Amino acid sequence: SPLASKNIYATGKFIHLLLQYLPAQAADKRTQSAMIIARKFAAQLPAEIIDKAIADALAVIENPQFEFLFADGSLAEVPITGNVEVAGKNITVSGQIDRLYIGSDEVWIVDFKSNSLPPASQQEIPDSYIRQLALYRLLMQKITPEKSVKCALLWTATAKLDVLSNALLDEWQTTSYI
Repeated sequence: SPLASKNIYATGKFIHLLLQYLPAQAADKRTQSAMIIARKFAAQLPAEIIDKAIADALAVIENPQFEFLFADGSLAEVPITGNVEVAGKNITVSGQIDRLYIGSDEVWIVDFKSNSLPPASQQEIPDSYIRQLALYRLLMQKITPEKSVKCALLWTATAKLDVLSNALLDEWQTTSYI
């Protein structure tokens, strides 16, 4: 239904905003800050969806496994633009990385997904998600050739980080979905 798809879009946008702004807040101020952000969505989303989105975002931010993604020096909503070659074709990439971490040896590109049921395996991840991250990886490899580039999907509803295998990303590059 149109209302359900509007809710899915608004929920995703809300969670992205929470994950963008809450990590910089002191832990004891995050819920209060989340409620301020929630006011923008009160007309679009039922209270139980807002409450669940806040709980999911806080569970992700406060998960020690993801600490490096939200620490000082990691970046939120990073625009990325450039050209890469895929299967002999020059492709212009233009997008936004939800979370970018650049360490001394590695770069992490993380895309947030608010699906309530994440895929059971990497083979079930939609091609569009893999394609997007594969393009970002190619571009980031050009920008930081001395670092390994890791791509992951962070499923916010379950606080699960799916690090995409290099084989999966490489396979996409040799088969043209373009």
